[in-house]
Amino acid sequence: MEEFIIKEFRGVKYYINIETVRPSEQMNGFFIERLNKLAKPESSMLDLCSGSGCIGISVFKQSQKIKRLTLGEINPRQVHAIRQTIRIN
Repeated sequence: MEEFIIKEFRGVKYYINIETVRPSEQMNGFFIERLNKLAKPESSMLDLCSGSGCIGISVFKQSQKIKRLTLGEINPRQVHAIRQTIRIN
């Protein structure tokens, strides 16, 4: 299995490898803030092409409104990264 390292983004530790797109605080911070404002109470969130899952998990952990998160990823190495990210959070 290839090597992964652990990074942190908005209080979420996440596993990354060479294929993982690393989140940008400026762009993804804006995205997360907008999602939190637009979400209705008891919302569900679908994060497709999740990569490490850090953005979806960050929104889920920081939002009082989002009650269910589904992460979707087809790359087996990224699925492994998501599982590890969930495990450490």
